[in-house]
Amino acid sequence: PLDLMKANMKTGLMFDLVATRDIKRGEEVLIDYGGDWEERWQQHMEDWDSGKTPLDDLHNMTNYGNTSAVSELNLNSIVRTVEEQQSDPYPSHVATICLFNQPEGGECSDGAGEVLCRSRWEPSFDATKSKLCDIISRRTIQGRDWYTVSTNIFDKVSGEDMSLAVEFIARDAINFIHRPYTKDQYALEAFRHEIGLPLSMIPNQWLDL
Repeated sequence: PLDLMKANMKTGLMFDLVATRDIKRGEEVLIDYGGDWEERWQQHMEDWDSGKTPLDDLHNMTNYGNTSAVSELNLNSIVRTVEEQQSDPYPSHVATICLFNQPEGGECSDGAGEVLCRSRWEPSFDATKSKLCDIISRRTIQGRDWYTVSTNIFDKVSGEDMSLAVEFIARDAINFIHRPYTKDQYALEAFRHEIGLPLSMIPNQWLDL
């Protein structure tokens, strides 16, 4: 849906498909992934053995690792704190990431063998600076929610990881993602093969590239 595409703020390679005849309401539209894909799929179906798939992994394939669930969570205006998740948890395959500029300094103290630092949120528009984070608290100021999150950062001076609490981070800087290796394509016995196109769908100008 268009709303989910807007929420993701990015897409992969896209091209237009133009119908050469009228499409009836409810009629199924199929896409040919190419002969190589079809051959590999048929081989996969012949070799498939559901007994090799643990129940937990099969449950993940059918119920959890879908992209739409993460996209819908990103549309929510409120992110639940760690405490709130004790009674109302997010799916196990979901994690939160926070986007911020790593501070040069901050209020730090030693505790339990770790360096604990606190810093105010400094906005960033560089998605590569996103880090896994836990939502510690949420407060509403003049109708807008602000969060305190905890994350780990690498300290260039000490050469060690530090625990950092980032305060007053905006909701727009917090996103939901799949935890690494929890999408259904990573499940045991999942079918993996690149999607192709029939040559008839590719412009002649592209065939010589």
